[in-house]
Amino acid sequence: MTICIAGLFRWNYAGEKGGQDWGPAALLVSDRMITAGDSQYEPLQQKIAQITPYTTILIAGDYSTHSQALINTAQQVSHHAPRPPTR
Repeated sequence: MTICIAGLFRWNYAGEKGGQDWGPAALLVSDRMITAGDSQYEPLQQKIAQITPYTTILIAGDYSTHSQALINTAQQVSHHAPRPPTR
């Protein structure tokens, strides 16, 4: 079973500069366990893919199918990647 967790929150992007620069942010967490038949292992490959600088996807299920779908999606959106609204 794959574990995928996502949380949305507001973050102060001002950082060490101080001040207020609040905007949306997300925290994504996924396991790395792969199960094939009766075998389980944790490869270095993650189940998280960054499609564009502002688009990240978590995957679960058939790893090879998702890998090809991620490649196809990245190719389709590479020239017109959506940007989040400004803060």
